[in-house]
Amino acid sequence: MRLARGVIGVAGWALLALALVSALLGLWLARGTHAFAADAQHVEGRVVGWRESPQGAGRTMFTPRIAFVARDGTRHEFTGQLSAGTPRFADGAAVPVIYRRADPAGARVDLFVDNWLGPSLALGLAVATALAGVVLVRSTRD
Repeated sequence: MRLARGVIGVAGWALLALALVSALLGLWLARGTHAFAADAQHVEGRVVGWRESPQGAGRTMFTPRIAFVARDGTRHEFTGQLSAGTPRFADGAAVPVIYRRADPAGARVDLFVDNWLGPSLALGLAVATALAGVVLVRSTRD
């Protein structure tokens, strides 16, 4: 019985450590996304094509190529930050774009899933693992 409690206690502390790492990652990602948005211009872009990446088992991942005209009138093109098994947008579809004035080439698609999904998942994992860790650690107390 003591061995089982010891293993459960170690697992609880390991989950709490994972929660801390996940929280730090989530905060770091959120800080980067927030900093990017703080100094950003919002424009509309158009899907002009796809970058196709072959995967194993005959699958292909599609990443949108998006063109936009910056506020200074220059045309830019970039590849989206998320890939999917099927095209996310239709060719020629309008998509919201966000870019820093000093670096239009580093533009991003301005949708929640493209900018905030990573921080949200990391912070959600932190909460879930922290709760599980606390339950396990408390269950080992006499």
